[in-house]
Amino acid sequence: MKLTYLAIESLDKLQKQIVDSANDIGQLLLYLGGGLAVLFLIIGGIRYIVAAGNEEQIKAAKNTIIYAIVGLILIVISIVIVNTLPAIFPNTMPPSEQPKF
Repeated sequence: MKLTYLAIESLDKLQKQIVDSANDIGQLLLYLGGGLAVLFLIIGGIRYIVAAGNEEQIKAAKNTIIYAIVGLILIVISIVIVNTLPAIFPNTMPPSEQPKF
């Protein structure tokens, strides 16, 4: 009987480690995505300034800025969704295992 309890306890610890690792990876990806979006926003601005009236370069710079802004919006929306799901489904995940974005 004690062996079964230890096995269940080990599985609970393993599950918690997996959830914690997934949370850490999710946070890392969101930070990297946000950083890249801001970087591309800056690059698009610089390309726009340096375009010197060349319509093709101006269009490419505007597209870079637009895609960077869309990326930032998607990242913010994903953070909002991840943070509101535990409030919508409160009994599905203990507070200690909820994502911390």
